Parts: sequence; C-alpha cells; structure tokens
Amino acid sequence: MLDFDQIQTILEIHGKSLHSSKEEVRTILLSAGCDETEIQKILFLCPAEPDKKKTRTEGLHRLFRTDVSLSSSEISALLGINVRITEPPKHVAVTKKKPAYCQMVAVSVITILLAIVGLIFGMYAAEIGPFHKTVSASFVK
Repeated sequence: MLDFDQIQTILEIHGKSLHSSKEEVRTILLSAGCDETEIQKILFLCPAEPDKKKTRTEGLHRLFRTDVSLSSSEISALLGINVRITEPPKHVAVTKKKPAYCQMVAVSVITILLAIVGLIFGMYAAEIGPFHKTVSASFVK
C-alpha cells in the first residue's frame, strides 16, 4: 500500500488534493496503478473536507451547547439528509401540576402512622420501653 506522503504527492502532481471529490481521487489513483481495495481504503482514511468538518463542528456546538434552534440547512448538513421545515417550532411552556392539599395531608398521615408502627414494633422486638419484662410484670399485679 502507498504511504500517505506518496498519495499526496501523486495527487499534487495531477493538481488535486486529498480534499478533492472522491471520484477525482479514484481516477487519479487508478491511473497510478493502485488496486480497487487500496483505493477504497485510501478514500476511507482521507480526511474530510475542511469546510464541511468545520460546519459540522459548529453545528454540533450550537446543537448541544446553546438553546438556539438550528435552521433546516444546518440540520441537513448534520444529518446528511434533506430536511425542510415550513414553520418555526412552537414553544409550549410546560407547567407541572401541583399535588392537591388532601394528597399531601394523606401522605403525611400515612408516613407518620408507619413510623409509629415501626417504632412500636422495634420496641417490642428489642423488649424495651413498655415491653420490658420488669414493666410488663408491674401490670400483672
């Protein structure tokens, strides 16, 4: 396989660069005697065109790092497909529904009751407080 510098030299002799179209690079490399598999590898490893790469990076920064909406041409460049947006997106304010007062009271009461039941069960299991043997013996008299 040809070295990167050799490929670049061959293309420069023909007045092209690695950023030329893939068909032009393919025809030049075929005339230079390269195999089809080598040409496919070279085209796969060729760097992308600088303008497209810069546009893609800027679009990705705008997409992920800001709240600015993208135009249809920028979306097309990022996705690699044609996208047509006829109307701007409508921004709808989303409001969360607040829980009702009775729901908050019910949850609070249930939580307190479960805590009390857990405390009483813990005291019974450990035989402390009113469940201690000496305290329960005084009730028997």
